[in-house]
Amino acid sequence: MVTKYKPIIKIWDGTVAHSSFDTLISSDIASKLQLEGFETFHRGQWSFEDLHNGTVAFVTHPRRLASINPFTVSQRDAEKFIIQMYKGALPKNISMVVAAHGHTTRGSLEDEPFRIINLPCWTTFIEYQRALTNFPHIQPDIGGYFILVTKNGRIQTQKWLYKPFVYNHFQGKIYEGNGESNPILSKKYAPLNKVELESYFKEIVNTATFKVLAVADFHVGEVGAVAPEKYRMEGRDIPLQLTEANKRLLSYWTNMVKVIKLTQPNEIWIVGDPLAGTQVFEKTRRTLTLNLDEQKAMLIELFKMLK
Repeated sequence: MVTKYKPIIKIWDGTVAHSSFDTLISSDIASKLQLEGFETFHRGQWSFEDLHNGTVAFVTHPRRLASINPFTVSQRDAEKFIIQMYKGALPKNISMVVAAHGHTTRGSLEDEPFRIINLPCWTTFIEYQRALTNFPHIQPDIGGYFILVTKNGRIQTQKWLYKPFVYNHFQGKIYEGNGESNPILSKKYAPLNKVELESYFKEIVNTATFKVLAVADFHVGEVGAVAPEKYRMEGRDIPLQLTEANKRLLSYWTNMVKVIKLTQPNEIWIVGDPLAGTQVFEKTRRTLTLNLDEQKAMLIELFKMLK
């Protein structure tokens, strides 16, 4: 009898701006995923996560953005963690920080003894004045980050990214470059017409003793975030009028689901900002819905695709 793949799902709280006065959003999402048959845990604001090699990861949604010089901040933070572990102020077996909020992997330190993993997102560029003044610095990465532990206890990390783009909701138009024609960049982004694991990555996946896929910042409910074609609520299916950005990101997520089923990570970490929330903190921010129950149902629909 073939055992059906069901990953453990862990979810962290996000920023207040993408939440609401109801502070139990992530907890409620965890409960709803449990009803769908997933073993799910709400991890709150932060936690130490066992990597099953004698070390742990410090996981939390917030991080210092430093959009202009992200590697400088990451290096300083990594060194400070090491110092605090040496002093005894922190556990001595922390091997990495996994954080989100910045919507980009820039600043990640993957080849150091102490790793900083900055997670990509599932939304396109969000319009607000501060972001617009830093427009070239705040272009998002889209996808996830694999954390793989080998049989020898080594940690290997791998980005899984999709081609970024900019969406102007007032024009209803996607703007994008031609980066896929660059032979280097074309290897950076996952193809949508198939699921392809490069040989070195496939070998690590097949032999790893513990596998995590970390994702973040779904912002479900926004016009520029991933969304399903329909969601189920109160016993009926409710269709959505998706924007061009919603449709593009849904195609990415559909491919990611295939990747998840192929690689079968033991755990999926949703590191904050799962929903758009109810606090419209920027005048130019647009949503499909501000109803939290509808946003939750839309997110659940995305993860039901794993079943």
